[in-house]
Amino acid sequence: LKSTRRLELNTLSKPSRGQPPIVSMAEQPPAMRVGSLPGVVTLSGATLPESLVREYLDHLGLVAADLRPDLESLVRLQEAHIDRVAYENLDIHLPRPFRAPLDGVSSASRVSKQHRGGYCFILVDAYSALLRCLGFSVSLHCSSCGPDQTDPNRWGNHVVCLVHIDGRAYVSDVGLGDGPIRPFALQEASWCEEGFSFRLEDRSSGVWRFVHDATGAFPGFSMDVSSSARAVHEFERYHDFFCTSPDSQFKSTGVVLQRATPEGKLIMMSCTLKLKPPSSSGETAKVLKVVTSCEEWLQAMAENFGLQLDLTPDECLTMWESVLHHHSVWSEKKIAQTPNPVQPQL
Repeated sequence: LKSTRRLELNTLSKPSRGQPPIVSMAEQPPAMRVGSLPGVVTLSGATLPESLVREYLDHLGLVAADLRPDLESLVRLQEAHIDRVAYENLDIHLPRPFRAPLDGVSSASRVSKQHRGGYCFILVDAYSALLRCLGFSVSLHCSSCGPDQTDPNRWGNHVVCLVHIDGRAYVSDVGLGDGPIRPFALQEASWCEEGFSFRLEDRSSGVWRFVHDATGAFPGFSMDVSSSARAVHEFERYHDFFCTSPDSQFKSTGVVLQRATPEGKLIMMSCTLKLKPPSSSGETAKVLKVVTSCEEWLQAMAENFGLQLDLTPDECLTMWESVLHHHSVWSEKKIAQTPNPVQPQL
């Protein structure tokens, strides 16, 4: 199984001497309602080496000389990032699970050198570091992704990046998987993007609610701009919950990959590759392919999400068995929920 890139298959890091051990998160997530800084506190200034910035932009198909810290360049950056950097949770399902560190250099190196993606914390960590190097001012805020009026323990399961340009704040979120492709202003509004309908509501006291399209993978998210985080590593405990807890949605749902395309949202869950069109089309999600072998699965990831995993044959088989298991569980649930399902003829 040949590949041009190799995953780091490290075991989960242990706390260094003198640090408190990471406690088990199996019973409930570690809620994070506010950041360490009161109010909206912007972060600016380069945090990545120039060579890493060049590699990052090269991966996005962009050149620093063509970019300015303005809205037009922000749109280009977010569109390119969502197009070329997949939303994925592969680390959690590796034969030896790996918890990616949350620091700008590590996250940016993952994207630019390994050509990997990740989920919200990893992607926003890398992207916000890149924006700062390009002259943008950003702020990071606690968010709760999921149903409205949700369990307070969900606060901190997502981080929102605000970008501040000419006295206005814009939500520029590359960590949602099937969210908006372009930035949107922090003001009450309803809008349509490529056939998908979105809405932003001011809930007062610094809380805003983003309402997703009816076809979205999640109902929306709430964010609180009454405080800010110094860095994405403030969300480390929720990141640890996602990576290690048996109650983590990323563990229970299996391997998930997502990427926006002009035709709709491309999603791969375990063995099934499907395209989800916008609600305005009136069409339902279309299954493009159900892979039946490890080779097919690796090929589908490379062709549709730009991911190539360099694993040993044994590691590949172990991971493929996990993918098949989650696909089987999903299939059984689907059959159980279908009235009078047609039984296959043997």
